[in-house]
Amino acid sequence: MLVAELVDRLAERLHETAAADHDAAAAGHRTRLDDGLDARGNGRLILGLTGAPGAGKSTFAASLEEQLHRRGLLAGTVPMDGFHLSNAVLDQLGRHDRKGAPDTFDIAGYLSVLDRVRAADAPEVLAPVYRRDLHEPVAAGTLVRGPGVVVTEGNYLALDDGGWETARTRIDLLIFLDVPEAELIRRLVARHQSFGRAAADAGHWVRTVDLPNARLRAPLRRDLATARRPAPIRPTAQLVAALRHKRISQVSGSPPRLPGTHPHTCSPTPGSPPPRLNSWIRQYSKTEYVRTMEGHPMAHLKMKALLTTSALVAATAAVGTAASDPKGKYYANLKKPDWNPPDEVFPVVWTTLYTDIALTTGMTLADLWQAGEIMGSNKEAKRFLTATVANLAINGGWSWAFFRAKQPALSAVWAGVLAASSADLTRRVFKVNRARGVVLAPYAAWTAFATALSCAMWKLNERAADHRAA
Repeated sequence: MLVAELVDRLAERLHETAAADHDAAAAGHRTRLDDGLDARGNGRLILGLTGAPGAGKSTFAASLEEQLHRRGLLAGTVPMDGFHLSNAVLDQLGRHDRKGAPDTFDIAGYLSVLDRVRAADAPEVLAPVYRRDLHEPVAAGTLVRGPGVVVTEGNYLALDDGGWETARTRIDLLIFLDVPEAELIRRLVARHQSFGRAAADAGHWVRTVDLPNARLRAPLRRDLATARRPAPIRPTAQLVAALRHKRISQVSGSPPRLPGTHPHTCSPTPGSPPPRLNSWIRQYSKTEYVRTMEGHPMAHLKMKALLTTSALVAATAAVGTAASDPKGKYYANLKKPDWNPPDEVFPVVWTTLYTDIALTTGMTLADLWQAGEIMGSNKEAKRFLTATVANLAINGGWSWAFFRAKQPALSAVWAGVLAASSADLTRRVFKVNRARGVVLAPYAAWTAFATALSCAMWKLNERAADHRAA
């Protein structure tokens, strides 16, 4: 219904633009339409859709484009995402870890294409697109041809900072799609998971990249608010406000007028709050955005997680050390395979591995807690912590089975269970962060080696016992 209403309105404006162009040509000068849409002589109107990541811009744009195409009104599309910097350039600039932020786009390139779309002497304009399956922009992926509506959608069309401030002067009608933050989070986490990200990775990316970017639009949401906005807020509420407001679009060479401002001077009308878009965006970009990107608000979770896993590992080491007696008669009299490492190797290896376990599981637990805050559920973090505690309990118990119970068979089986648990723990860490999983892999490898060693000692000493019994 909303899309159909918008298409009808755009058809009327195109008709008015064509008539104005005809009159202007007859009079020998250019004309501006009463409602502010610029008559440029090429028969094109640029419609912008903006909003936070996950607001539904692409979905709405696709529906709009379909109806415009059906009625012969679509000239083409210029998606802002097509101007993503390539991954190679992002790596070179050190910005890959926050891909999607305002400074990770070719802003000049985007503005240049919009200028070409607006130019009277550009019958065809090529523009890049973004391939989500490749995670890369692709040049000349879409074509703008002939007169009609050109749809452009993106996160930063109304941003008034960082080089984006002139984008609005190139757009005839700008529509802001408003979605509550809780719904944005749900959509964004689901989107990242659909692209293969683990739950923790998805939640962490939303928390540190997507939400700060979304909050840059909070001032715009307030400035576009009108008394007619429906309640409760729906994803298309701001679209309704834009459609009902006669003068949301711009005249050539001036910024688009926001609701609540005078139609000619753009100053606040009586009884309307003054727009503070510039100051609020600067506040967000210099404080909330930067602080969140650096991860400072989550530092307490990282510290808590590292303290938790360090305490668990220290307790495990203490329990195991209390039972171990490598210089006692029992261990000295056991038959050992030729490939048994020297006794001096074990304390060095285990000190290194315990440090490895504490750090990798601690950082992973912090990520899962962060993801839990985003998704409103700590199930994954609880499962991971349970698996970590179980692994360390088995780890500490092996020394008691081997040195105190003096049961080679039991210790061999125990070592096998520990190896399986260690492999599972490594898998869980790798699922959240591959680099950490690789770092923890030696733990799983060592416990597998320890299982083979325990089994060899069990067999050697079992045969010796049988020989003595015979």
